Amino acid sequence: MPGFGGTAELPPEEHSLRGYAEWVAAFAKEVGLDGPVDVVGHSFGGGVAIRTAHDFPELVGRLILVNSIGGSAWSDGRGMLKAIGERPLWDWGLHLQTDLLPTRQLTRVLPVILRDAVPNLMRHPGAIWRVANLARTADLTLELAELNRRGLPVTIIWSKHDNVIPAATLLSLRAGLDDAQLITVPGGHGWLLSNPHLFGEVITNVLALPVPDFRRSS
Repeated sequence: MPGFGGTAELPPEEHSLRGYAEWVAAFAKEVGLDGPVDVVGHSFGGGVAIRTAHDFPELVGRLILVNSIGGSAWSDGRGMLKAIGERPLWDWGLHLQTDLLPTRQLTRVLPVILRDAVPNLMRHPGAIWRVANLARTADLTLELAELNRRGLPVTIIWSKHDNVIPAATLLSLRAGLDDAQLITVPGGHGWLLSNPHLFGEVITNVLALPVPDFRRSS
């Protein structure tokens, strides 16, 4: 995505979830994807996926959210439920660090971070900061409600020990989605990196499910 992997970031006036969604739609058009397609997003990418489905309904036929941002609430260290916009950036960083502590996570995820994330941070530190701030404050309640009204098929995949996207955020993410399928898996926020075989199995099973023709009733 723009600003990652050595690519240029979005122009300042387009640096928003809406801007990223427009980039995804433009990319799909450039490579010949007319839709509807299955869109999978992890973490920040989940927020981009939600906004893409909202803004470009003809492109997205099914939404699969993996440990996604977009919920309206989080719980602080004292168990107090607060609006997602009140979550400080340092709290994200602290929980991301603890997410890597299990040995299996550390040995499998750390090489990926050293190979990809660190060089990207060195090349585009401003881009990473701006994306982190977008992720920290993303409340997609209205967009999710609209997707629910349309009847878009949504699957939520969430790992039981995610310290970055806590249970309160998951619950608020699900609140406006009446028929969303929830799949829970073991692991932390980066479980799909530490256990790619499980990720492949889960995604393959989800994609094997038939997609209802929701557009006929929308």
